[in-house]
Amino acid sequence: MDELIERAQAGDHEAFGEIVQRTAPDVRAFIAAFCPSAAQIDDLAQETYVRAYQKLKGYSHEGLLVAWLRGIARNVVFEDRRNRRREAPLKSDALNALVDERVHQRTASSDVGRKVDSLKECLDRVGGTSRQLLEDFYVKEHTSEAIAQSLGRTASWVRVSLMRVKRKLAECVEAKLSTPRAG
Repeated sequence: MDELIERAQAGDHEAFGEIVQRTAPDVRAFIAAFCPSAAQIDDLAQETYVRAYQKLKGYSHEGLLVAWLRGIARNVVFEDRRNRRREAPLKSDALNALVDERVHQRTASSDVGRKVDSLKECLDRVGGTSRQLLEDFYVKEHTSEAIAQSLGRTASWVRVSLMRVKRKLAECVEAKLSTPRAG
């Protein structure tokens, strides 16, 4: 690996490509511990390697390359989180805004519209900790571990609670859809 690093530091793009290929599974796994979305993992891994390439000449062979890359990845992940928090909607109806956004991305069929309307009505009934769990996980994109820490609970409790809330939402939507429409 040292020879590849030296070649990459000298400007050999193929050598850097080989470094990326060899280290990507470790770097992606590290990022995945913080991110729920595969697309987000891809974006953050790419940004990690862009920054690593820019800083490669300053890399000394004293430590492990993967550890150095993880340090860069950690900074990229936390910077991304800070930016996402600033961009997150502050309204209490942020989940409804997210649903609206998803609707515009999909077909405008009346069946889809009815499902979305039913989901909105069901979401309006969710309150308290359940609402907070949904907003933290789906709107703010926090990990179950981060949510658990903020609530003084375990990550397992958060995952089970989210599963129960989603099940209740699904039951509520199904009940609404099985009721004939008025008019």
